[in-house]
Amino acid sequence: MTLVSTEWLNDNLSKVKILDASWHLSTDRNGFNEYQKQHIENAIFFDLDKYSNQRKDLPHNHFLPEKKNGKQHFQKMAYQIMIG
Repeated sequence: MTLVSTEWLNDNLSKVKILDASWHLSTDRNGFNEYQKQHIENAIFFDLDKYSNQRKDLPHNHFLPEKKNGKQHFQKMAYQIMIG
């Protein structure tokens, strides 16, 4: 399912902010390295490994961060969006 078309995105790039949260289960690919090589103009990379809740008692490690840590992460990201 697509939220918007590529044509719509191209026509509206100046009006939206793109978060690239590319992540791969396969260890032979790296989302950040791929982002550095090529990404949508003005996209901001969102590191799922860095900003997700890494507690070992969770069924997998990509839950949203705990509130105390999440606020800091999202404030940094919001600042990057504002200056970007």
